[in-house]
Amino acid sequence: LAADNDEELLKLMTGVNVSVNTIGKGKEEQVFSMIKIYLPLIFSLIMYFMIMTYGQSLSNGMVTEKDSKIIELLVSHIRPGYLIVGKVLGNVIVALGQMILWIISLVSSIYLSNIVSNDLKGKDFIQIDNIKDAMKKGNVESAFSIKAIIIFAILLLLGFLFYCIYAALCGTFINKPDEASSVFVIYTYTNVIAFMAVYLGIFTEKKNLIQILRYVPFCSPYSASMDVLVGNIGITEALVIVCIMIVCIIGILYLLAKIYEKLVFNKLSLKELLSNNRE
Repeated sequence: LAADNDEELLKLMTGVNVSVNTIGKGKEEQVFSMIKIYLPLIFSLIMYFMIMTYGQSLSNGMVTEKDSKIIELLVSHIRPGYLIVGKVLGNVIVALGQMILWIISLVSSIYLSNIVSNDLKGKDFIQIDNIKDAMKKGNVESAFSIKAIIIFAILLLLGFLFYCIYAALCGTFINKPDEASSVFVIYTYTNVIAFMAVYLGIFTEKKNLIQILRYVPFCSPYSASMDVLVGNIGITEALVIVCIMIVCIIGILYLLAKIYEKLVFNKLSLKELLSNNRE
């Protein structure tokens, strides 16, 4: 190596200093705040984009089938109610598969970062034990427990299932591609309002508001699942939310199957369907 002057030579001779900032080591209040506030915020934002993406994809697929007459071939071999349920479940499985892949990537990155940090400085980059100790001192021993992880997975599944069924219900009334924007706006506005209510409630730490929104089916997917995982709510309260979600899903799924069977060949709008039922 060659240097043009003394300053460059000094830089070349200077050793490399490696510094590692440790996550999970410091004031317990800071760690506790990061886990209980920022994780639900990040999770709700991810859920919002995934629900919007997969809901719109499901509705667009239904419109394409109607417009291309593929639906007539499909319903000749299977009942319309079973067909729409299969579409919804397939969409949910793909969405959850994507999220599981993200979780595996996150866990793998934490594991690899700790390996590199141990090689460089002899200590973990993310000290999981310190984070667990901070949660125990904050009386949230249920956080990240086996029960909490299982209920988190169940609520995550139910949340996606609820919104996919709701998206399919909205897409049922779309008969032509040019009608998609006017009908799908109902799904979009509902999703945005539910997300903003939860997001602002978490961001401003309005505990009473969040407590109410957890029991609202449109808001539960954005808050309840992560809250039980980080210990913001107990197992019993989470099970009550699970029961509410299951009842709502069964009800809206039954309604979806009935409406889809009526509209699969009779291309009626929502207004026309309501007027026919009144008659």
